[in-house]
Amino acid sequence: HSIPDKTYFNHLFRVSQNQIIFGANYFIEYLKNTQCFIFWDKTIHGNSYADGELLWTSFKSPARYYRKNIAQIEKEGERQHPTQKSIHIYKWLLKNYAKEGDKIIDTHGGSMSIALACHDMKYDLDLWELDSDYFAAGKKRYDNHIKQLQLW
Repeated sequence: HSIPDKTYFNHLFRVSQNQIIFGANYFIEYLKNTQCFIFWDKTIHGNSYADGELLWTSFKSPARYYRKNIAQIEKEGERQHPTQKSIHIYKWLLKNYAKEGDKIIDTHGGSMSIALACHDMKYDLDLWELDSDYFAAGKKRYDNHIKQLQLW
C-alpha cells in the first residue's frame, strides 16, 4: 500500500470542507497549520506499537485528547486490517465534529469501522478502499452490523 502523497492531499483539500486525518505525524509536510490536533491514547503502553495516534484536523477549536483502549477492537469482532480503528473513536469524532446533514468521505475505508459509526449515527458516507480483500471483509462486517437490531 502506498502512502498518500502531496497530490492526494491537494485533491482532498479541494473536494472537502473539513478534514480529520489519522496518522498525521506521517504526513506533516503535506498538512497546514492547525490548532486542533487530537491525540488518541490507546492506553497500551510500553510495547513495540505507538502509545497513541495523532489526528490532524482542519477545525478551529482547541486540541483534544481521546482515551480508548485499542483492545476494544477485539471486542468488536475479528481484527481485519492492520490499522483498524475502533467504531468508538469514529462515533466520538462524528459527535464532536460533524453536523446533521454533513456528508462524510473516507478514502481509506479499511475495515469499515467508520461505515458502522455513520450507519448508527445516520450520516451519509462515501467510502473507498483500493484493496479488494479488505473491501470484501469490511463489506461483510458492515452487512452483519446493519442486520443487528438497534434499540436506540
